[in-house]
Amino acid sequence: MIRFDGDSAGIRFTNLQDFMRKLNTVAKEYPKTTEKHLRAIGNVLKRKARANTPVGSTKDRYVIKHGKNAGKSRRSKVKLRNTWSGKTVGVSGDNLEYQLRSKSKRYHLVERGHYLVFMGKRTNRFVQGKFFFEKTVEEFERSDAIEQQMRKMFQEIQRKLEG
Repeated sequence: MIRFDGDSAGIRFTNLQDFMRKLNTVAKEYPKTTEKHLRAIGNVLKRKARANTPVGSTKDRYVIKHGKNAGKSRRSKVKLRNTWSGKTVGVSGDNLEYQLRSKSKRYHLVERGHYLVFMGKRTNRFVQGKFFFEKTVEEFERSDAIEQQMRKMFQEIQRKLEG
């Protein structure tokens, strides 16, 4: 604890050893703490991306290309909305990042647009992209989710130093 004497310019330290021990503990736990809060921020972005992913009627079916059922149409069990996955990568500091991606093979077509393909041949008809993920990121950057999570992280560090 640091105490400032009223009239004099002197500073008196009390319990310096205890404070140094707590500071070392916080420094050792810092990578785990930052990873935990980064994952929380990333999961907020993942939930927003999932909510903004369009649900279309044409994504329900696909054509089997190989095997004895080739050419037959089947219902897809996996929706584009349910293909988002996120993970933290890196050790700490500048290397630590949250990677969010869609596991769908059709994500880029819906996001950026594509030419229609009919019976294996490209037509001249272009389907405009939805750009839903780009809009989601802009919405996320405008929100205060990052500031709230950073405030929680600093409050957690402060509690560890004080208590």
